[in-house]
Amino acid sequence: FDKLVAESVAIIKDAISQGIDYKILNEEKSVVEFSLNGKREFVIEGNKTDRDSYIFPIITDDKFIAKQIMKEASLNVPSAILLEKDMDEEEIEGLVKRFFNTKLVVKPRNTNYGIGITVFSKPATKKQILNAIEYAFKFDTNVLIEEYAKGMEYRFLVVDGKCLSVAHRRIASVVGDGKSTIKELIDAKNKEPWHFLTGTPVKMDEPVVEYLKLQNLTFKSVIEENKRVF
Repeated sequence: FDKLVAESVAIIKDAISQGIDYKILNEEKSVVEFSLNGKREFVIEGNKTDRDSYIFPIITDDKFIAKQIMKEASLNVPSAILLEKDMDEEEIEGLVKRFFNTKLVVKPRNTNYGIGITVFSKPATKKQILNAIEYAFKFDTNVLIEEYAKGMEYRFLVVDGKCLSVAHRRIASVVGDGKSTIKELIDAKNKEPWHFLTGTPVKMDEPVVEYLKLQNLTFKSVIEENKRVF
């Protein structure tokens, strides 16, 4: 594991000498899991442990590790495979072949705010999937390919074991007026206070182009009045 930082290598050697098992969860970010007699500890870069509360967001930012932990806790998670940037095209095609002509999600391993993510809610072609993978690799050296799980998304705010609020997160959308194009509707929406003040505009990037294409739409399409397009 030549990508591990020296501190992680040192603590692994120490663990081995004490008969403690270890598992490399993310070599590039030096995330290591240690276990002994049923107890598990996560150590990041050899010095971040559960004594540091900030370890939690570091772990959850890693979508692949978070998925593994939730699965081990008997929570339902979409099945996924992990791709690495140094894999050749033939190897990547072989791994993702089973996802061709299926619904799926392609996402960088460690990004937030939907950056680099492409959602195929309808079966995607080989070309579409490979393009989405190439796009995701612009933001991370690891990319996740997940099965698509339909449903609604909620965000829970929990402090000290108490749920303080729940927000229903809906995919970006515009409502037609019968005369404006999708681009014009997005431009107008991005001037609304919520998007303008928080600096979170509705994107018009490559995944959006692909998502509209799946609906036989483009940014130039005019939407009938009161129809919502996601």
